[in-house]
Amino acid sequence: MSVNKNQYSKVKVEKEAARIIVPITSLGKPEIPDDVQVKWQKILDLIAELLHVPSALIMKLKKDRIEVYASSHTKGNPYHKNDSEVLGLGLYCETVVGKRRDLLVKNALESEYWKSNPDIKLNMISYLGFPITWNDGEIFGTFCVLDNKENEYSKLYIDILQEFKSIIESDLNQLTLYEELKDKLTNTDLIVREIHHRIKNHFNVLISSIRLQSKQINNESEFLSILGDITHRITAISLIHEKLYMSKDTSSISIKDYITELCGHIDSNLTKSDINLIVDANDIIVNQEQMLPIGLIIAELTTNSIKYAFHSIERPYIKIKISSTSLKRLSIHYEDNGVGLPEGFDFESSNSFGMLIIKSLIKQLNSEMKIINKPGFNCKFSVQIY
Repeated sequence: MSVNKNQYSKVKVEKEAARIIVPITSLGKPEIPDDVQVKWQKILDLIAELLHVPSALIMKLKKDRIEVYASSHTKGNPYHKNDSEVLGLGLYCETVVGKRRDLLVKNALESEYWKSNPDIKLNMISYLGFPITWNDGEIFGTFCVLDNKENEYSKLYIDILQEFKSIIESDLNQLTLYEELKDKLTNTDLIVREIHHRIKNHFNVLISSIRLQSKQINNESEFLSILGDITHRITAISLIHEKLYMSKDTSSISIKDYITELCGHIDSNLTKSDINLIVDANDIIVNQEQMLPIGLIIAELTTNSIKYAFHSIERPYIKIKISSTSLKRLSIHYEDNGVGLPEGFDFESSNSFGMLIIKSLIKQLNSEMKIINKPGFNCKFSVQIY
């Protein structure tokens, strides 16, 4: 649904000296579909038949006119679809929309105010009408019946019209809800498309990694090791997708939940020893665009620690601390108590496949990684949250 552009009408109301301003159907409101119009037409025809009156109408209020939106197909009915009259003449319907309540005029000829209203020229001397409103209070128009003779309209008839008025307003509300849901679904669809686009890009990276690493395979053991690395990268991506799918917010998720589950998965699949895995993070919400590279970096670091760092460590541990600052900057500190990196290791010049992935992801986050080697392995990087 497009953004609402408010509109107003000025109507002449019984016993009011000045004209009343009322909000009318804004430009953003949905159009009435054909099947609803057919339904309304059946209602008008049924009401005219039940009440034995020549005219049952649905009127639509416009900026300076009121228009016959639908009219009963009854003998002697002088009103036709699209007929209209300017506002300010003291029409029955003007008082209904101006006061926002029903109006009963038994015999206009007996009223000083009503005997000169324009409908008298059509010999419509009695009137019963109700305002029709959208769910936000804007006036659609009126639902009314008119007769060419005096008519008191029994309480039963008034109750029947009130029920049909409610049906019409319910239709308007359902149309509004449908448009809102359609907009949300469209927006969600765009988000999902973007997520799939990013996932596709990351899977393309994984496919490339498979091709590159496949050249290094010399035996079954190496094959299983590389396959495990790739599996953990896929897990980092699929977990993002799962978290977003289950979240009310399809653009952001909790980094604490995501990193805890991701590291737990890697630990349970790789290690045969008791590694103490500690994730210290507040419930910080991060958008999926930044969360995925962060998750892939931590997945690489955790995989490397578990595979290479703890061969001679009695009580191995991995600590991941994630915190945010008042400047909306996310700080990630990764630490293990393993054997550390080889002597003379240089992060910037390293060409190992895992480090190449990490450097690429750090660059994607517009960040820098600081590495402190021994005792154990420590690294820090930060990300500006947006």
